Amino acid sequence: MTLMSDWLIDASREYNRQSLEQRDSYAGVVFVPVKTLSQVLDWSFQSLPDEILVGLDIDTSKAFDREL
Repeated sequence: MTLMSDWLIDASREYNRQSLEQRDSYAGVVFVPVKTLSQVLDWSFQSLPDEILVGLDIDTSKAFDREL
């Protein structure tokens, strides 16, 4: 039993490929406390249709402030 339709799997692969190729051209960097980010993401995911593709590209090689 497939949980996702073939077209959605293909779309996901294409989206991920394009996102990876273009990740250095993203327009902005946002720093927010994790608690705030968690709430905003929760609101967003509750409002989005189930079929939408959401990507989060975290660069773990860069230093960050643990208090955030």
